Amino acid sequence: MNYASASSRFWANVVDRIILFALWLPMDIFLQCLGPSFSSTPELSFLFGMLNFFFVLFYFVYLETSSTQATPGMEFMGICICTKNSKRLSRLRSIGRYLLYLCGPSVTIYYREAPPYVALILTLFSTFMAFFLPLLPIFFTKKKQTLYDMLTDVVVVKAKQEQTAGVVAE
Repeated sequence: MNYASASSRFWANVVDRIILFALWLPMDIFLQCLGPSFSSTPELSFLFGMLNFFFVLFYFVYLETSSTQATPGMEFMGICICTKNSKRLSRLRSIGRYLLYLCGPSVTIYYREAPPYVALILTLFSTFMAFFLPLLPIFFTKKKQTLYDMLTDVVVVKAKQEQTAGVVAE
């Protein structure tokens, strides 16, 4: 198997985030037109956040488990996702992978009791560690997997070579 490089995965993610932003922007503009009362209501803010979460979750899970096994960003970069056995991901595996992906950034610790400059440095450090630590294995493993790829037995490969090997076709 020819595994996808860290840079191709990074740029695929950038393309996907741009697409998600463009898809979500009309909804955000609509909600902003409702006025400041919308964002000041905790219940509606929570609902808006949950809608955004499920929208992004659906985007990644549906596309990664589709017949192309790739999001538009992955297709643009010529990569696809499959199990270690070259099979298409199940929806449950894809959901688990995405939730593990989200676990890193959500662990950020905010230091409110420390002096402001120390709190900023410690918060940035914990954010860096929580976000980049799961990504570090990609530079040291043969299969170029992140931590959440390893935990879900998933690999990201170059699509053209894998299509000839029968990975993309089911």
